[in-house]
Amino acid sequence: MKHSRTILENLSKGIISFMDHSPQLTWMVDYQHNLIYANQAMLNYFRSDQQSAIGSKLAAMFSPDLASTLGDKINRVFSRKLADHSTVRSTLPDGTQRYFQLTLFPISEILAFPMVGCAALDITDCITRAQQEERERIGHELHDNVNQILTTANLYLRLPEEDYYRSEDIRSKVSELTETAIEEIRQLSRGLVTPHFKEIGLIGQITRLVNDIRLAASCHIQFTHDNLADIELLEMDRKLALFRIAQEQLKNIIRHAHAANVRISLHCHGTRVRLSIADDGRGFDATTTPQGLGLSHIYERTRLYSGEVILETAPGKGCLLTVEMPVAV
Repeated sequence: MKHSRTILENLSKGIISFMDHSPQLTWMVDYQHNLIYANQAMLNYFRSDQQSAIGSKLAAMFSPDLASTLGDKINRVFSRKLADHSTVRSTLPDGTQRYFQLTLFPISEILAFPMVGCAALDITDCITRAQQEERERIGHELHDNVNQILTTANLYLRLPEEDYYRSEDIRSKVSELTETAIEEIRQLSRGLVTPHFKEIGLIGQITRLVNDIRLAASCHIQFTHDNLADIELLEMDRKLALFRIAQEQLKNIIRHAHAANVRISLHCHGTRVRLSIADDGRGFDATTTPQGLGLSHIYERTRLYSGEVILETAPGKGCLLTVEMPVAV
């Protein structure tokens, strides 16, 4: 028993030493959510000190919305004794919004009572950069695509009235261009609206996306998945990330790959979820081709959830994009 106690004490010292030197904001709480440890990075971030922080409730340091979210997650970790990974948004007292990547994990009776260890990384700059890139992408879509379609339609409409009404082909072309612009705006709007996963789930949303593309693209798309129950247990923000990644890569394939066949697979393997999208298009040299907005968004979204992206492609060899990330508990 004494030997076991020594091991636990050494382990606790090791954990605290790691947390002390971590660049992330790290802390530990007891079962009543009292703060029993905070590293210097966290104290500096919240402009606090050990004397006033230790022993206080989470609400004393965090904003009410973040303290409430953390409280729910801590209770879940205590009850399930499993780690929790997620991304949350919080409004600080000065009114600014910050985004944090959180990891919460159980520490069982190392100091004679159960605790939960927490680590947070401020990823606001990454989110802000992604949002700015998304705005730029929308601007390009409207200017380079929709605007050009409407400009062409307007040129036909500005023809002399007798020429316009005399030619059935011109009137048909104006109608076709107008319908194309409406469809482009509809697709752009759908890409901006957050899908309702509670209604048809992530599988249903990807299936709907695939069906929409089948109507407009000539390539054959196959979507396979398993562990439906496990996939639909993913947290909403993780589902959204996977859906946006699928959406972005399919858009890249349609615009650039000229593929005849596309294969999408979504699977859960233990504590990991994997999304793979393969095409038989023209591929590209990943070492010399700069990451456009599409790929950069995919890498950024994956990084937010402690995941990894594997890109396998070469000129004339198609492309295989694999995204894997932890399953949030």
